[in-house]
Amino acid sequence: MKFSHECLDFSKKLATGLLSDLVKGGIRLLDRTRQPVLDGTFKTTGLDGPVEIIRDRFAVPHIYASSVRDAFFAQGFVHAQDRMCQMELYRRFGQGQLAEVFGAAGLPLDKAARVLGFKQTALIDLENSSEELKAALEAYSDGVNSWRTNPNYKTPVELALVGAPRPQAWSPLDCMVFARMMIWQLCRGWASEIVRARLYEAVGAEKAAELEIGDNSANPLHLPDGIEVSRLGPNLLENSGPRGMGSNSWVVTPKLANADGAILSNDMHLPLMLPSFWYQLHLIGGHLNVAGVSLPGLPMVMGGHNSHIAWGITLAHTDAEDTYIEKFNPDN
Repeated sequence: MKFSHECLDFSKKLATGLLSDLVKGGIRLLDRTRQPVLDGTFKTTGLDGPVEIIRDRFAVPHIYASSVRDAFFAQGFVHAQDRMCQMELYRRFGQGQLAEVFGAAGLPLDKAARVLGFKQTALIDLENSSEELKAALEAYSDGVNSWRTNPNYKTPVELALVGAPRPQAWSPLDCMVFARMMIWQLCRGWASEIVRARLYEAVGAEKAAELEIGDNSANPLHLPDGIEVSRLGPNLLENSGPRGMGSNSWVVTPKLANADGAILSNDMHLPLMLPSFWYQLHLIGGHLNVAGVSLPGLPMVMGGHNSHIAWGITLAHTDAEDTYIEKFNPDN
């Protein structure tokens, strides 16, 4: 029997396709066997009273608790149910422990995290936090650990496939490390400072200063009357290039919205990813009745509304960090 090159190529593609289908099928099966149990009654310690979690048709959890503490406990519980892998990777990145799972591939990120000092800064943040915030972080962490130690807990498929160990107990410090990591991600002043330092090194301080944007009192700007109100041309911004990162919010009045109240729209401009940065939920407990989006790894609702107001987050582009060049003493 003779085979042409075309037959051999087809056979290879067929075998690859079958193998790919088998692998994908195996992963799907493994994933299904490791999905969290969402129905039933779970007994746990550390609650002030019973808590009910109802998931709607979009799988968004609505949490009904008797106290604010229990609401944050349940928030940690559902975050861990649905996003344990995401939270574990956040924690490992923030504390510089990715190489323990991914080997040499994780070392560059681990080195960066330790140089930036997320954990050291988070320790200071936690120490300076109010007792109210510390209580919220404790309740949230207790909820995460309640699911992590639940008999129904199974290691998420993503962690199982890379042979990651069972996640360690979550703590308020882990929350603060994650918060610091998010702050760093939304700050870009340090990158600009590195670019300016390289410019100074390449062309000298005088020429590099010419590229700095600022007001020069020795050369005031005078505009003819009327030019400040001239209409923007339709093509003025056409080739202005990308704006970079940011965020925005806007409000529509009740009259224009044809509603009883104003409508707030908030676009945080975080990267699109799966799973998402955000986690939608509804919290009821004590004086708390809020709905919106939260961040797996932190308690509370970051953007949403309660019975009275709505709120969101926008990036202020503040200069919140400084970059230093360390010079080592050869005598040490």
